[in-house]
Amino acid sequence: MSTLEGYKLDVEKFWMAVLFIYDWVENQFVKCVDIKSHSYGLLLQDLLGRLGDDMSDVTIQIRKGCKNLVVPPMIMQDMIEALHAKSAELKRKGVDSLFAYRSEDFTADYPVLSYKMYFATERLQELFAALERCGRIGKPKRRKGGLVSYNKMLLFARIVYMFRYTDNPAFLDSDDSLKGIMKDYRGKIPQTLSAIYE
Repeated sequence: MSTLEGYKLDVEKFWMAVLFIYDWVENQFVKCVDIKSHSYGLLLQDLLGRLGDDMSDVTIQIRKGCKNLVVPPMIMQDMIEALHAKSAELKRKGVDSLFAYRSEDFTADYPVLSYKMYFATERLQELFAALERCGRIGKPKRRKGGLVSYNKMLLFARIVYMFRYTDNPAFLDSDDSLKGIMKDYRGKIPQTLSAIYE
């Protein structure tokens, strides 16, 4: 509470925003859609990125019934070029990141608590950035010998602990564990679409 008052925030409104973030996080990884698996353009970009430019060690096999058919290198090269052309066409049309889904596609579950910690921390960082842009947050005045911390990441770590995404008491005293999660999971969180917050 003292930290929030130091930032000159309306405590009740802040906790309402935190409650909204909690609900958003809880619904983001349960009964959701994995965006990447529902986007032709994103799947194509991922495949071409994994293949890279060196095609010397690439083989393509097609399974027909019980037989595997190996695609000859000349035809494989044509297939790869066609995929690159299709990717370029999607980018040119501006539809390379579009995805399609139906209401029955909301079936994916990601019960990894680290995903929730990462997502919650990102939303809290965005909340503070928005409050700063609007001039709704004050600069705390530090007092010598004061016990109040104005470290935002420590505040976020304590909120994540309050959400019960971890039972590690180190989150109450230090932001190191949360910083480690933010570093380790950068770019690894699945892009999902919640059925509620779409």
